[in-house]
Amino acid sequence: MTAAPVTAADIRAAIRRTYPESEYALGWEVAAATGHNARRHLDCVCMSLWPSRGLTLHGLEIKVSRADWRRELKEPAKAEELARYLDLFSIVAPAGVVPVDELPTAWGLIELKGDKLFTRKQPMQTPAAPLDRTFMAAMVRAAARPMDKDSLASLLNKARQDAQEAERANTERAVQAARSEAGYELREWRQIKQKLQAIHPDLTFFSNEDVVRAVAVVLRSGVTRTYDGLARLSQQLTGMNADIQAALTAFAPAAQGAAQGAATDAGEAA
Repeated sequence: MTAAPVTAADIRAAIRRTYPESEYALGWEVAAATGHNARRHLDCVCMSLWPSRGLTLHGLEIKVSRADWRRELKEPAKAEELARYLDLFSIVAPAGVVPVDELPTAWGLIELKGDKLFTRKQPMQTPAAPLDRTFMAAMVRAAARPMDKDSLASLLNKARQDAQEAERANTERAVQAARSEAGYELREWRQIKQKLQAIHPDLTFFSNEDVVRAVAVVLRSGVTRTYDGLARLSQQLTGMNADIQAALTAFAPAAQGAAQGAATDAGEAA
């Protein structure tokens, strides 16, 4: 099955995913000015919002085909009119559409592979002209403009695919865990059977249900409770035996004297 061709909407959605709102401000279809002076537009201007990243303005021009790229090369003035306000400028295209050796020296190349963007060539930072109010007005207008419905649909479709993939992964993990648990229980049952057969070699076949019923009979019989009682009684009897032995030792001299006196009396009487 042939994959669907990449559209500009797919690339815009990928740009939105790559440059999150918490870190970057994106303006779509940015002109150099507003009103009748808005003659040329750049597909996207991305401004980093963190000072540690330089607060740079990065122009992004989308190209989805070789023909589209060739038209760009034939009209360099289109990019230059806006690039003078930017620190960086890159082409964003599907992999294989734009050869690196066809790029102007300062331009970068970002390629869409699958659903992710990868930087193929880093853009060179160039001195940017001071921002005038006409370009600032165009930027503000572009930033306030919502994403077009096709790009939004592509973005939502990707989010839906990610959610489905995450759900499949969670299901697979749950199945693997259940299989692992079942395997553990099976090993336990086998060990129990082996031990029972070792005790009673005549037991050649019995089911899991047989083992469950046998255990239930033993528990209901109270044997375990009887064993505990006998164990306590054994301990008590052991203690009593020690006390008896001590008493016998204490009374032994008196008992021996009484026995000797009785023997003497019996001899005199005879």
